[in-house]
This record gives sequence, C-alpha cells and structure tokens, in this order.
Amino acid sequence: MIPALVLAAGLLVSSAAGVDEPTASPAYGEAKARLVAGDPAGKPALEALAAAGDPDAQTLVASASFVGGGGFSIDKARSCALWEQASKARALAAHLHAECVERGYDGRPRDPTAARGLYKAVADRGFSKSKCALGNLLILGQGGPADPERGLALCREAAQAGDADAQTDVGDYYLRGKIVPRDVGEARTWYEKAVAQGQKNAHMTLGQIYWNGDGVPKDNARAAALWHVAYAKGRLDADQFLADEAFVRANAVKGQINVAAMDEAIDWYQKALARDPSLSEKLRPRLDLLLKIKAARS
Repeated sequence: MIPALVLAAGLLVSSAAGVDEPTASPAYGEAKARLVAGDPAGKPALEALAAAGDPDAQTLVASASFVGGGGFSIDKARSCALWEQASKARALAAHLHAECVERGYDGRPRDPTAARGLYKAVADRGFSKSKCALGNLLILGQGGPADPERGLALCREAAQAGDADAQTDVGDYYLRGKIVPRDVGEARTWYEKAVAQGQKNAHMTLGQIYWNGDGVPKDNARAAALWHVAYAKGRLDADQFLADEAFVRANAVKGQINVAAMDEAIDWYQKALARDPSLSEKLRPRLDLLLKIKAARS
C-alpha cells in the first residue's frame, strides 16, 4: 500500500487550488483507488495515465517518485519533470514544480529568482500555499530584494486561508521574533491551527513549547503526545525528545523507578543514537545510567 506520506504529498486538496481546473478523470479515480488499496494493477495504470498526459496521474506519480513507496523508486528529477508537465492543469503541480526550481530538486542549480516568478504565477491562480512560499523568499531576501513586511503579509494571507504550512511558518516567525515582536501566544495560536491539520513541524515545535512551559503551563504529557505524532509523520528527530520525556517519567518519583518508562526511554535513546551518532555526548550519559539501573534490577 502506498505510504501516507506519499498520499499527503500527492493528493493535497485545497479549496484555493483550482480556479476553473478540470475535474479528475474516472480512469484516474479508479487507478488511484487501486493503488491506495494495494492492488498491484494500480501503479501501472497510473503510470500509463501519466504517460498519456493525465495531470492528476502525473501529479500523483511525481509525488510517489519523490518520496518513494507503493512500488515507486525515488527519482526527484522525474518528479520535477512530471510536475512541470501537469503545471498548466493543476495548481498543486505548478507549486511543486516551483519548489523544484527553488531547491534544485531537478538536479539543476537552485534558482530562487525564477522560483519567485513561478510562485507568484501559481498564487495568482488562487493557490494559497504558493503565497507563503513566495513570502518566505521575500522575507529571506532570496532571489531578489528582501521585503519582510510584504513576505509576512503573504504568509498570513495563506495561513488565514487555511494552509497548514503557512500557519506553521507564521507561528515560527512569531516564536522567533525576528521580523515581528516575539509573541508566543500568537505563535501558539497558529501552531494549534496547523496541528489540527496534521502539520508535522507544528506538532514538533508546539511540543517544545509545552515541554519548556514557554508562555503556557509546562505540560510534559501534551508535549509527548505532540512529539509522537510528529515522529509518526516523519520527524524522526523527535526521538531524542521522546527519550528525555520517558526518562523524566522513569524518575518522576524519588527513590522509585517506573520500569515501563525506563524501558521506553532506553528504546528511544537507542533509536536516536542509531539515527544520529553525533548526539552521543548529549544522550549517552542518560542511556548508560538507565542501562546500569536495568542491569542492577535483573
């Protein structure tokens, strides 16, 4: 079955995505349903439709090829080419093609200048996500003159229209306080909106806000719940935070060890160190302590 990550990338539905866009073909709907159900016939059916110029099939095949899974091998250059082919018919594809140009996913040098124009063209078609993508380039001064005020305004427009990535970006700007005064309450409002839509980065950062008690009462359980979702959605670096949260629970009662929490912490610390050995100096002392305690209890 095709992974959820691929579906999230390839089947994005936005109320702003498609002024006068044609509806998907019945053949595409049938092929997509087969792919999602794990039917081996789904992939070749979609590939055939993509080759024939079906924009929805091109967009989905490109998304699957970008991240892999469902029988698709990772081929980012192919993804970019297919998104470009579908860009006239599908605003989502046009946006993703602009990302390819901005970030060099197609194998060519990054070109934020060209990306500005591409994002603007898609935003003009009513696709909110492209507004904030352009806004971020303006804020950072990439591909042309910096215009933080206009950039933030574009991101706010996209966020207010319901785009979860834009909501996360707006939250980030308020949390960091670099182009607007720092306002954790305002940041949290936007993160909560993005979390409601499953945005993984918002889950990650909101978890840190609750863990640190930054503008809210400290709430380790809420932080852990958010980090679990972030991890499941692909933020594998949440493992180190989940390890620390379990470590705290394991030692919550002085003189007593919560064995289940201890085992959970050990598992998360081992995962984190396997993923990123550079974390050893930070995480290894706690892991070694827990392993020592576990051995003494055996």
